[in-house]
Amino acid sequence: MNLMDNLAKTAGGLLSPRDLSAEEQEKKRRLIEAGEEAFDAEDYMRALDCFHRASILDSSDGAVWCTLAMAYANLDMPREAWRSYKLALLADPDDGETLWYAAEFLFNIEDFSISRVFLERYIAMEGDVRKQSEAQELLKEVLRQIGDDDEIRERPRYTGSDDPEIFEDDDEEDLDGFELEDEFGESDSDDEDLDDLFDAPLDEDHEFQANLNLELTGMRSKCSKCSVALPLDAPYCYNCLAPHIYGS
Repeated sequence: MNLMDNLAKTAGGLLSPRDLSAEEQEKKRRLIEAGEEAFDAEDYMRALDCFHRASILDSSDGAVWCTLAMAYANLDMPREAWRSYKLALLADPDDGETLWYAAEFLFNIEDFSISRVFLERYIAMEGDVRKQSEAQELLKEVLRQIGDDDEIRERPRYTGSDDPEIFEDDDEEDLDGFELEDEFGESDSDDEDLDDLFDAPLDEDHEFQANLNLELTGMRSKCSKCSVALPLDAPYCYNCLAPHIYGS
């Protein structure tokens, strides 16, 4: 089973779609619109607030998780950003924008092996020649960082072929261990501010390193806002619905 097949099969209850009422659909639309406006204005805390609330309203929407990840990344919160990117890919393993932004994020935090996998997947799917070329350039830099100079010289430029052999890599690290381990029920979001949420002490000694696991069982963390015990990788508090910040 390849990585993307595994993502599609392990979505679990967290990402299960549900029917939104007309009122919920309108609220989600307004939240996304406000989040995009805040993001464009570089008000990333406000953007995070909006996208977080939208993710609770519709946790099956991978695009919402992706934009939430981008807000976290711009707030210099890489662990929370990577968690959201993983949830976005679980919700929609074939979403090109998520693959691209996740690959860029991984490149920026110098996790080149996983970035490479996402870029190759993105290039194989993308039909826009300009975007393919941009991704190829980033992939070349990833390969340089990995030190695979021979592959840089030998790798064919993608020309729109659907032949998966172009990007087959028998030596790539096995990344099939991406698992979503738990399920839980849905709940509605309360309108709460984030003003004091990020005042919680963080584990500054912890060096973030991307991996493909999500720990959604056990209670090894707690909510920064209400102190309820939570699974380590819970995206938000199941009690008060505040964003779950690592290290609190």
